[in-house]
Amino acid sequence: AEDGIRDCLLSRGLGDVYRRQIWKRGGCVMQGLVSIVVPVYNSEKTIDRCIKSILNQTYSAVEIILIDDGSTDSSRKICQKYIDSKDIHYYYQENKGVSAARNYGIQLCHGEMIGFIDSDDYVKPTYIEELYDETVDLSLCSCADTLEDGKVIKKSETPMEGVYDKINLDFIEVYKTGLLGVCWGKLFKKSLLQELEFNENLMVCEDTLLVNQYYAKAQKIKFVKNINYLYTVGNANSLNNSKYSIKLLDMHRMANEEALKCLKEDGTFTKKDLNFKRDLFLMYYACLLYTSPSPRDKRQS
Repeated sequence: AEDGIRDCLLSRGLGDVYRRQIWKRGGCVMQGLVSIVVPVYNSEKTIDRCIKSILNQTYSAVEIILIDDGSTDSSRKICQKYIDSKDIHYYYQENKGVSAARNYGIQLCHGEMIGFIDSDDYVKPTYIEELYDETVDLSLCSCADTLEDGKVIKKSETPMEGVYDKINLDFIEVYKTGLLGVCWGKLFKKSLLQELEFNENLMVCEDTLLVNQYYAKAQKIKFVKNINYLYTVGNANSLNNSKYSIKLLDMHRMANEEALKCLKEDGTFTKKDLNFKRDLFLMYYACLLYTSPSPRDKRQS
């Protein structure tokens, strides 16, 4: 009976009012639906682990939206093993890039909260349960960079734990963790996220721009200290592992300038906050410029 109610609500676009009844010790708990968007591109070595980690969540009211961005390996075949489940949906599109895949996924989501998990990453079992809070606009957890064998090489931890009004937060403490530069490791409120979209013209920093635009809109934020998101470094398909061209550097600059602009317009950030973000970007940009190939290098390659 519950599945019938769920399917009826989803078919009418009412996923945000759906609640799954979960019986736990002490009584019945109502869970709001959470949508997880997974963009997939040539991820045959990691997508199975990613999907299984989402299916293994202690929070059960979850739908998984798999967006295959034109994979040419066996990713499609692996994803299709799971589509018999009512909670997993697979969609294929011609290769348009990760931003287009995420935007398409947002359109297909039924949940009141939306999260993004990259196909080469995975999450711990309590990831969604600890992030979920229907009273907040944004929730984020600590994350770790790992090698393909699971070895942790870097941790990015939230500076606090619990729910806070944004106006009372130290922006610099939050920003210098690096967690506002990525879209994963978070849950977004669908009603706010649908007002934005990932910039499909950017090959880098598309998530930095969107997260900063969203942060400017958010009022109440939840922080989870536990490291529940495991980001895998060393993926050959990742742009982060290639040298920056002048074109990519320009995209990086444009994204960060737009992010700074939206934070200024929000009006809740101090001059010190904005100067910190600007100076941090300029320092990072200089490092990228120093390590990028020169025009002579490009001619020789």
